Amino acid sequence: MTTMKKKNLFMSVATVILLLSTTYTNTNAFQLPINTRGRYSIISPAPIQHKNNIVSTNKNKVSSSFSSSQLQLTLVPSIVTKTVSKISPQVRTALLLTTAAFFLYKNKPKNFPAPSDSSFSEPLPDGSLGCPYFGNLSFFTKIGEKSTGAGYFYRFQAYRSGSPNMFKYAPLGSPAIIVNGISNVKKVFNKEFKLVKTGVISDGFTDLMGGESLLFTTDPVKHQYLRRLVGQSMTPDQISKAMPSLIKSANDQIDTLKVGEHFEMEKILTSFTLDVAWRQILGLDLNEVEVPTFYNAVEDWIGGILNPVLSLMPSAMKVRTKCGRAMKYLISKVEDKLQKLEANGQDGSTLSGMYFAKDEEDPTKVLTKQNIISNTFLLILAGTETAASTLTVAMLVLGLHKDILQKLKDEQLAMMAKHDGKEMTRDMLEEDCPYLDAFIKEVMRIKPLATTGAMRFAQETFVVDGKQIPKDYGVGFNAYLTHQLDPAIKEDDNSHMDVVKGFKPERWLSEDTKPTEYSKSSFVFT
Repeated sequence: MTTMKKKNLFMSVATVILLLSTTYTNTNAFQLPINTRGRYSIISPAPIQHKNNIVSTNKNKVSSSFSSSQLQLTLVPSIVTKTVSKISPQVRTALLLTTAAFFLYKNKPKNFPAPSDSSFSEPLPDGSLGCPYFGNLSFFTKIGEKSTGAGYFYRFQAYRSGSPNMFKYAPLGSPAIIVNGISNVKKVFNKEFKLVKTGVISDGFTDLMGGESLLFTTDPVKHQYLRRLVGQSMTPDQISKAMPSLIKSANDQIDTLKVGEHFEMEKILTSFTLDVAWRQILGLDLNEVEVPTFYNAVEDWIGGILNPVLSLMPSAMKVRTKCGRAMKYLISKVEDKLQKLEANGQDGSTLSGMYFAKDEEDPTKVLTKQNIISNTFLLILAGTETAASTLTVAMLVLGLHKDILQKLKDEQLAMMAKHDGKEMTRDMLEEDCPYLDAFIKEVMRIKPLATTGAMRFAQETFVVDGKQIPKDYGVGFNAYLTHQLDPAIKEDDNSHMDVVKGFKPERWLSEDTKPTEYSKSSFVFT
């Protein structure tokens, strides 16, 4: 395509953006729900009501019981909320569309018209690729809904296509296929770097995350090498060493809770995961004054990652932004810690595990400083927002199911009695708390993270469930839909994904570990 044609095409796209942003800013069609967040907040006290399987609240009544909690279902992560809420709806809409158009224009030759592979007789999966060049605009507008939470777009797209186990769509105009159902997911993702592999969608996003992490390593040999060495920081032995630090972080947050006072569990649990980040992942020794500085730096950094405008900036401009300054601060903390580890040796932190890891195949190979920084950033991202989200849902469930809360308390009291007050260890939890393990699995089943995770790309055309996935198509899966399709949990009334009716930790227990009735006097199973 000639330069003039490219210029004309870009101007045409820009004109469409302007028209769309002008048209839709008054209809809310393209506006993110910035007054909501991606997790459940639990505020005590206020009695719970249920209607049509949707949690609601009665704000006119007040109860002194902790078990009666006001439940607020929210849609997008709190850090995203704080970031986008500072931008007017009109500007935010235009920025989203402009960012989408940029990626579409940049990738246009391979993205449109997204043909099938003619050498295969199998058809493409059902589903719509949306508008030419723009793809599925509902990818932005259907972020979530109140009854089922975030990730509504994937559920909407699946059932609109009539094929929840596999459908196609076009995020930012790039053709992609979502594969659901455990058998399909295993067939595709058990062959990482053979059928599919992680790809870099945006160089700007990579800059803000660090380009040397597992998330962005596309070379299979290097990826396996990083997995071996980074994995050494998260072995069962390393986790056992981390238990005192994790217990300390949990106790500090519990001590902030006062009986009879209002509190938001989202805030408490976000603080807990950030505390784990600096105390255990980085192994820092922060004083009370610097802890808020660390919290704010993580928030500013993650907020920048999720800001599409920042991804488009040149690197020289990124470092001058709030996100860039936060990233510089976090990098300085990692570098200072590495110097201390060099001088003082291992200390049980995750960062220490990476720094001293050696390749079993070649002991002379170790992680570079950039490898460590990039993968540390990945762990901070994965260990804060996502962990806080899961924990907050767990608190919601315990507020809704008092019997489950009592079982967990009894099980842990039994564990403590069995070990005569010894300090809790990972082995104790594994051996003596099967119901706790089942509870956590059920929380992650009923309210999983709603996106697709890191998008993979087909390395060759292949067939799954009678449909072709052409080479270079994006490939992902949705945990929520995969759980819905699981025959092991399917129920006649389709309530298996309902947080009130369908929450049953017992489904994860084998017959020999299912608790029957707990003894209130001896705290042992009878």
